[in-house]
Amino acid sequence: MTSKRIVYETPDGIVVVTPNHRNRRPDESESDFVSRVWAREKEVARQITRGGRVANKHLTDDTPFVIVDASEIPADREHRDAWRLDGDKIGKDNVKVAAINAARAAQKPR
Repeated sequence: MTSKRIVYETPDGIVVVTPNHRNRRPDESESDFVSRVWAREKEVARQITRGGRVANKHLTDDTPFVIVDASEIPADREHRDAWRLDGDKIGKDNVKVAAINAARAAQKPR
């Protein structure tokens, strides 16, 4: 199983792609495998868009991405909607964190 994850950011937040290790070729390095998965991910988005269905329009050849070890993905998913790319790491947008906390507080029964 690969320990690498592909992470990219859209206006709606962070997307984490977990490569399916069963598709890895026997003679393929982990780096080559993850690169091939990323290329395929972009190609699928292009095909879906051309087919008239909604796809991730933010996923293009120029989309910035990082490849990280699975251990670098935050274990705490509480503020996942506030994740953002911070260089080559996943950070949090503190403004979004505050908005998420306020929305949750407003939903609590009194």
